[in-house]
Amino acid sequence: MSDIYALHGVIDRVDAKLFSHRNMTPADRVRARLDTQQKLVPLADALAGKGDALTIDDATVASAQAALLARRLGHAVTLFVNPWQVADGRAYAFAALHWLLDQTRKRKVTLRGKTWWLLTFRQKDSLRAEIKRLLRLHDDPQESHALIEELRQALGVTNLDIPDYLQSLTVPQLRELRDAGVDIQNHYWTHLDPAAHTPARFADEWALAQDWLAENLGIASRFFASPFGDYFPQPDFLAKQKIVCLLLSHSHPGGTLGPWVVNRVVFD
Repeated sequence: MSDIYALHGVIDRVDAKLFSHRNMTPADRVRARLDTQQKLVPLADALAGKGDALTIDDATVASAQAALLARRLGHAVTLFVNPWQVADGRAYAFAALHWLLDQTRKRKVTLRGKTWWLLTFRQKDSLRAEIKRLLRLHDDPQESHALIEELRQALGVTNLDIPDYLQSLTVPQLRELRDAGVDIQNHYWTHLDPAAHTPARFADEWALAQDWLAENLGIASRFFASPFGDYFPQPDFLAKQKIVCLLLSHSHPGGTLGPWVVNRVVFD
């Protein structure tokens, strides 16, 4: 099978010391790679072994810039979005988390009875890991935003003035991407962890996203990219719905993992 690549977005310059640049790729590096890359093909063609494909996760301005860059250079590209984020309008909880860690001037913080020192990047990353653990337990996206607000107050950051590249896309922006030839697909209704949900809840969240894509963009989605990159539904569900589930897991090799399940590799 062909390679299926994944990234999360591009910005002009990436500073490894900034949490808010996490998962971002320098635009010039992606451009250089795409300039020499054999033309990337639509996802369905890649799954049929007819060439490599590029996918991008999350409905952010940075992801849109990556998708448009690929299209300008003549490549096919697929963007996986969470419709709840688009409808809600706020930045992803992880984007807010990363921005807060960059902005705080606190030397230490106490949250929910535990104290973290914040003098080094590694110490801040330990706090990030704990917040990520809590976010992955949530059953409602409002819980995630409540946790971010609790963290904002604890870190002493005045506001969530999150930069443009981390902002969520709007419906008109998604329609412009669609009209530019970007294939837009299902990344779950919210960006909650599907592993924390029952099979019935998973089916509901997946279906909500399917319906939203059909109603707002006229798209009959055939592909699903799993939030957090490591969960996939039961094979009988995928077979019944005729949906291919795409992972982005470092625990598995790239390629086909089983019927209807494919693991992607990072595009760098």
